[in-house]
Amino acid sequence: DVLNPAPHPTVEVRVSYGGTTVQPGAVLGQADVSSIPTVRVSGATAGEWFALAMVDPDAPSPDHPTAREWLHWLVLNLPAPAPDAPDGVLFSPGSAQGTILTEFRPATPPRSEERV
Repeated sequence: DVLNPAPHPTVEVRVSYGGTTVQPGAVLGQADVSSIPTVRVSGATAGEWFALAMVDPDAPSPDHPTAREWLHWLVLNLPAPAPDAPDGVLFSPGSAQGTILTEFRPATPPRSEERV
């Protein structure tokens, strides 16, 4: 289960798609999240390693979460950004770092079950 509330973080994580940084509680459209995001961390210590899991906690919709906790992406073995890296990029499109266990799967909401 996704933890609510999340435990107190030891690093700050920022996710952005193109030039748009995701804010907590934001609702993004399918077109907004169709490509691999850039993930940045600040406050990491050299020598730390990270796992990145992107899940949809209420798929396909908050009102009917029948596929809750849908896994969109899983990357392990991500080394902390170098302390002198000003942007703190942990993972970005085209990155060769980490071990990808689940390739990025963009949002693909189910088609309506209504038949025309």
